[in-house]
Amino acid sequence: MISLLNDIENVQIYITTFDYPRALTKNDIKQIAITNNITSVENWENILNSWMESEEEEVILITGSLYFISEVRKTLLNS
Repeated sequence: MISLLNDIENVQIYITTFDYPRALTKNDIKQIAITNNITSVENWENILNSWMESEEEEVILITGSLYFISEVRKTLLNS
């Protein structure tokens, strides 16, 4: 999936993990980031909050497991 997203022009891709037993480890995401020339992020909430506070009109696409998306949704609804 990362390689497909990397083919899109003018895109910045971030990979992260979250607190869930089956989630990737921080070391896993760092290695995937290096292999795919993308950015690893330890705290996805910081990136999301920065995007929400930005005055630029940028689109953000968040993908992942339903567990991760539910965490993102909670953050968005509480902001």
